[in-house]
Amino acid sequence: MGEFIKKYPDGSLKPYADQLLNASRALQQKIEKAKGIRFIASFKEPHFFVLVYKVSDKVVDIMSAGVESFNKAGFKEQRLNNSNLVLNDEFALTMVTQFPDRDAAMSYFDDFNAQASTTRPFALYKFNTFVITKDNFDIFYRTKALDEYLTFFDRNYQTKNP
Repeated sequence: MGEFIKKYPDGSLKPYADQLLNASRALQQKIEKAKGIRFIASFKEPHFFVLVYKVSDKVVDIMSAGVESFNKAGFKEQRLNNSNLVLNDEFALTMVTQFPDRDAAMSYFDDFNAQASTTRPFALYKFNTFVITKDNFDIFYRTKALDEYLTFFDRNYQTKNP
């Protein structure tokens, strides 16, 4: 369905295709949540750092610029990339890629959170941060299961990294 929309963006059936695609995604999310979302407890692969915040005017640009400045100041040699995604109607996220492993990602996580509470623009906003593998990010983004992943993160990352 997504391919149809890409191929015929101005076609007369596009609104109907959008409607079908949205219904299909909603059904997939509902089925996934009904089954119970299962994140993968595999931590030896590359990780991403994710900053999730409420969407409002210009906040995505502000948060993204803040992350970019943070990276240039303390992690320039790692050549990290950041990108922005809309999670749902309420939340957006800025993702920093890519860390070689859990330890490197958690080191960045700890440094970021230590500075964010007192540094602009982060001190002005409420947000959640976590690290995640690509496979788990795919599950997280598909299901939009923020609370469920934060619980998984606390159990699998925070307890082992005081």
